Amino acid sequence: MNFIDRKGDVHNFGKYVHKVVKEDHCLFVKPRVVFWEYQLLSHHSTLRKNIIDAAGLDLLEPMGSLCYATNEKFDHGEVKEVKENNTPNIDSWNNFGELMAIATVFGIVDLHHENVLITKDKTQIVDIECLFFKCESPADSHLLPQKNNSNKKSFF
Repeated sequence: MNFIDRKGDVHNFGKYVHKVVKEDHCLFVKPRVVFWEYQLLSHHSTLRKNIIDAAGLDLLEPMGSLCYATNEKFDHGEVKEVKENNTPNIDSWNNFGELMAIATVFGIVDLHHENVLITKDKTQIVDIECLFFKCESPADSHLLPQKNNSNKKSFF
């Protein structure tokens, strides 16, 4: 196991997410609680399974999914690398609109350029740090630029 470099913004008193290269794949090691991130982004989560059972479909599908490894306490996590594609297609843009709506409903903020990436056919959240905040507009998620928040670079 090799620690390559730190990614994203600081968590838990100066700790960073690290990219780790293993024999056949890469992981991102997250040194913080990943409970809600796991519940929203893992297809194996209880929350997503209950939503599918109740609604008959996965209402969180526009958020994408990540492959997680964690312990029972969810006090840290490992996420398998998602391949980025910097050429969005029409599906990516449609998905972006759905993602803005879900982020606003769940009060997911801090979705700036380090926490979201574009894959082949969708906009994928890779890091949820701030959840259940009061969002007065979709711009509160940081997916869109805001005039009053010059210290955060929006996703676009």
